[in-house]
Amino acid sequence: MTYTMACLGSESDLRESPLEFYPPKMWGLDYHFNVYNKMYVKDILEMQEYPHFTGAFSYKNHPIYKVDVLGVVVKKVENSKCFIYAVDDGTGCILCCCWKDNFYSHTGTGANLDLPPTLQHKIDELDTYTASVTEGYILGDLIQVKGKLKIFRDKKEVVATIHKKVTDPQFQVFRICELPRLYNQRYDRRFQLPYKVQQALKQHRQDISCGTTSETSIIYDLKTVIFEYISKSNCIIDLPVNDLLQYSKVKDILSKLNDGKVS
Repeated sequence: MTYTMACLGSESDLRESPLEFYPPKMWGLDYHFNVYNKMYVKDILEMQEYPHFTGAFSYKNHPIYKVDVLGVVVKKVENSKCFIYAVDDGTGCILCCCWKDNFYSHTGTGANLDLPPTLQHKIDELDTYTASVTEGYILGDLIQVKGKLKIFRDKKEVVATIHKKVTDPQFQVFRICELPRLYNQRYDRRFQLPYKVQQALKQHRQDISCGTTSETSIIYDLKTVIFEYISKSNCIIDLPVNDLLQYSKVKDILSKLNDGKVS
């Protein structure tokens, strides 16, 4: 399967040109990929699975699999292993699965301790979180859920990694003001590979089509082989070229470069 490169150009050219979708080994180059993306629930629900690959969903051509949702609990279902909340942010409603934590019990950890005010506040926050894990949230609670997206029984849901009840009303106001800026500056701008990566991929395709090996590819292969050679021995202080040339994998690389004749 061939993946076309995204071209550098003006903003109008980028908007008019088709979106480019990249294989998973390129996803880490997108700054959205390994963070919890703050998004509207409506957009999360509308995202489709990343074309040609599984494990992520696509907003524009950004691969996204972790999200940060802020909303009000409008429905609650409890079973032996987890709480399932329907969280509504005003644009849509999404299911959030929050696993029960059997390793902690809400016992008032800092209730009888004489602690500095700052530390006591942290202990109280921990107690509140522990209570929410074991007892769950109630309808009408404003909660923040960070987790991974998955499809369960044909419905998209967030499997929570971190979740908490939000008691500060300004937090919701800040999120409402923050989201339009994030969309404008981040999400709505297409994912493009760095210029050097584009050039390397272009050269790699040319090498495959022409049956040749570029200097860049040779240097990369030599670096890999030399590192492997050094890592096999902990006592190498000096590495003469003549010794390196006796290494079979180096000979193979040079043989390809010289059309079968090692020089």
